[in-house]
Amino acid sequence: MADPVTILLVEDSAADVRLFREMLREAEWGEHALVHAGRLADALDRLRHSPADVVLLDLTLPDSQGLETFLRIHQQAPGVPIVLLTGLGSEELGTRAVQLGAQDYLVKGEIDHRLLTRAIRYAIHRKSTERELGRLYREAELAREELQRYAAELERRVAERTAELRDSYERMEQFSYAVSHDLRAPLRAIRGYTEALREDFGDELPEPGREYIRRIVKATDYMSQLCEDLLQLAHLRGGELEIEPVSLVTVVRDATGHLTEVVRAAGARLDVALDQVPPVLGSRPSLVQAVTNLLSNAIKFVPAGVPPRVRVWAESREHAVRLWIEDNGIGIEPHHQERIFRGFQRLHSQDRYPGSGVGLAIVRRTVERLNGRVGVESTPGEGSRFWIELPRPLAPDPPGAPGEPASGR
Repeated sequence: MADPVTILLVEDSAADVRLFREMLREAEWGEHALVHAGRLADALDRLRHSPADVVLLDLTLPDSQGLETFLRIHQQAPGVPIVLLTGLGSEELGTRAVQLGAQDYLVKGEIDHRLLTRAIRYAIHRKSTERELGRLYREAELAREELQRYAAELERRVAERTAELRDSYERMEQFSYAVSHDLRAPLRAIRGYTEALREDFGDELPEPGREYIRRIVKATDYMSQLCEDLLQLAHLRGGELEIEPVSLVTVVRDATGHLTEVVRAAGARLDVALDQVPPVLGSRPSLVQAVTNLLSNAIKFVPAGVPPRVRVWAESREHAVRLWIEDNGIGIEPHHQERIFRGFQRLHSQDRYPGSGVGLAIVRRTVERLNGRVGVESTPGEGSRFWIELPRPLAPDPPGAPGEPASGR
């Protein structure tokens, strides 16, 4: 072995001591120190004051016999490998000692220099491996404790963050109430007085005055719509949605029903092709609102003088259904196609295309809360194709499928 090895031989027979010295010399062990102790007490004292790399231990000593000899040495130096030296017929004793922590045992009378050196090397190697495994285990325990501390800290932070979000949601609810009551009431009053002013004194006002009235009415209508959109966006932040199988045919029918007057006023044509469309997992009221927003935009964002043409269809995928709404509108520049799904993003003049810029944000938030996705494919001047993709309900297992009791007689 490359490093010097200190071997403590605990043996009361001078002849055996000479034999072991000769075996080590014959094996050409290399640099080593063979330290001899003839009694258990001497060996314990030696181990208390000087380390050893391995102990060769005779179990029959003047002051100790049997397993007690091994246990005393092992207790004194638990990190030092021990090779037992037993007599003929004592193999069972050696096996028992190995079970209690000894590295190996050798039977006197059957030992040669090869067997001795191999036992010493293996004992040192196994003990070194045990120490390394122990070190790794301790490091793993420390890492586990550290991980538990991190997990506890993360749980604490999540709890704090959840409480903060709950407080934010409550404040948002209060804000929603303020929008629905404190803001809309003055707007209704402004619009009402403006209409009364136009009806009672409109003929007496010059044209600039009547134009001011028209602008006030338009501004209050815009603000009222913005309040409605803010309310809806706020409501989507919290609360549980009842997700269940929903028919897209019914959703689109309800949405187009809400837009009957809009379609008529714009001279729009809707082409709906939804035959054989499987149901999706969703919330019918929320989906109706999202599809209504998409249809409304498809009708609104067309070039001046162009009758809106809107095509609606769906395609079934492996685990989802994608609903398409295609228009012949003005289209969207590529670098704006992600931006439009954020709140309050307007790309065009309020006079030409009125709106709050919240409609598509409502669509995205609704669909994402339903575990779905939303997107758009568009070319400026050639129209847009918006899509909503929602998961399909899991198909029930067929009779006799794994996990389902089979019927039979």
